[in-house]
Amino acid sequence: IFKYSGHPAIFFSQFPAQPWLNPLTRGLTKELGAGLSVLIGFTSTQTYLQALFAARDVTAARRGALLSAFLIPPVGIAATLIGLFMRLHRPANSCADPVSLFTLQYIHPHLGGVILGTLLLSLVMTAAGLTLGLSTMLHLSFYRKLLRPQASNRELLFSFRALVLLITAGACFFALAN
Repeated sequence: IFKYSGHPAIFFSQFPAQPWLNPLTRGLTKELGAGLSVLIGFTSTQTYLQALFAARDVTAARRGALLSAFLIPPVGIAATLIGLFMRLHRPANSCADPVSLFTLQYIHPHLGGVILGTLLLSLVMTAAGLTLGLSTMLHLSFYRKLLRPQASNRELLFSFRALVLLITAGACFFALAN
């Protein structure tokens, strides 16, 4: 980023302190509340908890949680800097994802491919985790308890797979429609 923008001081001088460079723009309590909300929301999702439950042992789960805790802030800071860079150098682009556009325009193609592949993998893993969580809740709460409490294991497996496909198709429809 600074390779194309010059010294960091020059880069940051292009943005007014309010609201761009002040992490407490909306006030301390509001920003702390937002941070706490993100923390609780992130750690309580099925995707995050499933990784902890599926760990080999408690040590592996702890190591994975600590690794993600150390990796998430630098990635967030890098994405923020990329967003600021793209706002400064490509203000006409109203791209929903400045990281992808930055990667395509400024990163070496080999490294860019790795970055875009990682973004795609992250997207697919997030969608898969959310689909699995929603399918599990609907299947256990409605189908198994209310609709077919006496269903065989084969019928339960078929209905769960059908529900996963239905939710995935619905998500694809909404994503493509918007």
